[in-house]
Amino acid sequence: SLLKERGGALSSSETLNMRTRVSSMLGCLVGRLHSQGIVHGDLRLGNILIKGWGGDAPAFYLIDNERNACFKKIPMNLIVKNLVQVNMVLAPCVGPAVRMRFFRAYIREFPLMYANKKALAKEVSLITERRLRKKGRELVRKKSD
Repeated sequence: SLLKERGGALSSSETLNMRTRVSSMLGCLVGRLHSQGIVHGDLRLGNILIKGWGGDAPAFYLIDNERNACFKKIPMNLIVKNLVQVNMVLAPCVGPAVRMRFFRAYIREFPLMYANKKALAKEVSLITERRLRKKGRELVRKKSD
């Protein structure tokens, strides 16, 4: 919604800056949650709110928290599930570069995943593509920025 509502009124460099900040900040948030053993029960983008976008430090709020869980060690299937949920966004402005920026920020905040980052990225991508195909949709393949 942020990109759709405000993106049209911004220059292409401002839109690129917005995508860069949102994807990096969201990757850091999810990585931090996972590094602390927290899994969100439904981490689709409709359950992530941003407040104070124009300022220096916008805040993210996660809603629909009744199925959240905390673990000493998160099961890998739940990590993958959360990453797929975030990755399910389909928009022309969210291409491979934006997705990779999210993933790099995620790995920085959750360094335990670094050794398996390629396998994790591939699994998340494959599952995302499979889920989207079931819905009759596809990921954007062209580079977005």
